Amino acid sequence: MSQLRFDVKQGLGLVGSILRLDAVHRHDLTFVSSAAVPGVARAGRAICSELTRGLMRVNSPKFQALVAPYMRPFALGELELTMFPAGYIPGAAQLLVQGAGQPFLYVSHLNLRGGELAPGPVFVEAPTLVIRVGDASHPNREQALSEVVDRAKAVLNAGKSPVFMAPPVGKAQQVIKALFDNGIPVAAHRSIYKVSKEFRQLGFDPGPVSQVGEIKAGANAIVWPLNLRRSPTIARAAKDLELILLFENAADPNAVSGHSIRYSSLLSSSEVLEFVGITKPKTVYTVGPGASSVAALLSKQGISAHALVDKEQLNLFS
Repeated sequence: MSQLRFDVKQGLGLVGSILRLDAVHRHDLTFVSSAAVPGVARAGRAICSELTRGLMRVNSPKFQALVAPYMRPFALGELELTMFPAGYIPGAAQLLVQGAGQPFLYVSHLNLRGGELAPGPVFVEAPTLVIRVGDASHPNREQALSEVVDRAKAVLNAGKSPVFMAPPVGKAQQVIKALFDNGIPVAAHRSIYKVSKEFRQLGFDPGPVSQVGEIKAGANAIVWPLNLRRSPTIARAAKDLELILLFENAADPNAVSGHSIRYSSLLSSSEVLEFVGITKPKTVYTVGPGASSVAALLSKQGISAHALVDKEQLNLFS
């Protein structure tokens, strides 16, 4: 019986292998599930899809990565790795890992149904699922985007411009599309505008977003990078704006009561249950902010589920 172990001390890693999963330390060789992974530009050595590398290079032109096509196995030492579409944004991928004991599927950013901003996912059955999860109580993306649209309309009707603070890749394009689909014009910071233009060139159009120029109160909604919320452009027009931060979970330091919307890029707990029902793993391991709560929820449904918690190691047996 072979033993499979995960180390979660410095980002999720496979013990006995150089492979890590969505880790961003410079010394790691890490699989990058999508260009929406926080801090991924800092990854020293990355493995990802070609589209993920292309999206990363829009704003981080020095980003380096080994690329492989979907559904074509490739070797990493004794491991055999295969990427499958995840449906979240162009290039987003799930990773099937074989050769280190029981095969497992790693999933992070995933859209169960795909949509107009990415091809649909491919559902893969594996005996073990390792899935990155947010806070168990966060709403699904459709609910969060509905709140985004409602807030935008309310702020515009009050004669101000809503400024949605979001990461430049993934959430930003989903917000732009939701706003345009509801008749709300949108301008975006240059970094978000460039990524959105790349989406369009790949055949996934979030909408005819313009680049922010002169800010006119009540003229449109604005989508802005979360890390630039204190920029001079925003500060100069502060009286005409309402800043709305899109945050991941209840423990996120960006959460500000009354001026924020909980909008996770990860699956909600109900979506995790649906995904597990589709892929039928024998064992599920959760990692991320909601690892313990989502594992407990899965266990109540009769599913063998365990949380990979920071500063601990868990063993998997095959």
